[in-house]
Amino acid sequence: MHPALPSCPGHAFWKRDFTGSASVFSVLFKNDISRESIVRFIDNLKLFRLGFSWGGVTSLVMRYEHLERTTPLPAGHIVRFNVGLEATNDLIADLSAAWGAFR
Repeated sequence: MHPALPSCPGHAFWKRDFTGSASVFSVLFKNDISRESIVRFIDNLKLFRLGFSWGGVTSLVMRYEHLERTTPLPAGHIVRFNVGLEATNDLIADLSAAWGAFR
């Protein structure tokens, strides 16, 4: 989920109010995926560190157990990412390796 994508809830507000986008996005895992599997996925990330400080130069990841929203979302588990200044190929490789361990 990223507000610049037309499929994202809230895209109309983003389009109305903004001229660009940033590096923060979320992934909504289906509700039938266990909390433990998502924690294992995050634990297997090497470049994305746990953190809340969105917008910095370091790539971060955070799992949200309960995230209050004004726009209803489908049931599931939200994992939010902030992409930092690490090399793109390294970040993609990190996500791919963690995804492989997740599955």
